[in-house]
Amino acid sequence: MEPSHIQITLVDAETGNAFGEMDSPIGKMPEVFEPGETTLNLQGALWVVVKAEPSTADEYKQTGKVTVTLEKVKRLPARNILYSLPTICDTIPSVKSVNRERTDALPVVAVPADQTQPDGAGYIRPKTARPEGNIYRIHEDYWRQIEFASLSYQDDIEAEMNEIALVVRDHSDNKRGIMGFTKIHIRKRICRPMARPFQFDSLLSIMPEESRQYIGIGFGGAGSMEADGLIENGFAFQVGPVTVFGLCDNGLVGTLCLHEYGEKSIPSRGVTVFLERIMLANNLALIDWCRQVVLLPNANATQNYVEKVFYENAPRRWPPG
Repeated sequence: MEPSHIQITLVDAETGNAFGEMDSPIGKMPEVFEPGETTLNLQGALWVVVKAEPSTADEYKQTGKVTVTLEKVKRLPARNILYSLPTICDTIPSVKSVNRERTDALPVVAVPADQTQPDGAGYIRPKTARPEGNIYRIHEDYWRQIEFASLSYQDDIEAEMNEIALVVRDHSDNKRGIMGFTKIHIRKRICRPMARPFQFDSLLSIMPEESRQYIGIGFGGAGSMEADGLIENGFAFQVGPVTVFGLCDNGLVGTLCLHEYGEKSIPSRGVTVFLERIMLANNLALIDWCRQVVLLPNANATQNYVEKVFYENAPRRWPPG
């Protein structure tokens, strides 16, 4: 049976060492990896393929795996650079360094000893040692890509969506099976997603029983600039295939986001009810900026979204489809 996804091992041509892995839907893979011509934009850094083993689709479909040796591109005409996402948020939160020998540098959040979590997060799983302290890692490009925002920002949401739609319509590029964009929209209008921050305890009170809490959240992953830091006032939970994360200051949640990484351990209906309760209690919309989706409190629409994004092929990979 032909695999649905191909596991790609990424090797740095300069060092000869593997630096990450990624899964790609087989329909998005190139028929042939052309040395010197096939390029990948790995979350902020552009790489060109030096060689691939095996190099053709007929070969790697047999094993479901391919090893790609890449060389980082230092200079390239701007017209040849593709962004991996159509939009990113203008700002990211402050990060503090962590002394891994001192546990008092980590946030004080009780986590049962048996609640272990998978390494890393996001599209690329870095080949590093397991993060100490059960820290959830996400690349900074994915900060606030799926987020809750107050319904009072309706005009700003519409304006941002219009600009993202123009990027997707006019600046998409699918060269040799690698999806990218020649332009990226940087969102600047909504600086504080929660017009009225709400109590962190109220979020805890509606978490499904099977949810598990990390003791912190940090940036990390291939191409990340903040691989060892912790986000100040950050928190993260695993709710089935969904990671719920954000910022909490003085007991108030001011930023709340979702990420597509986890296991289908909670029925989709349970996740839907949880998300709906957040929206209804705080007058919020759920926004998926890259997929250009805005969800108002509506159980059927939310359920459809949850099924498609988090359950059909979780964890999903960009581009959606």
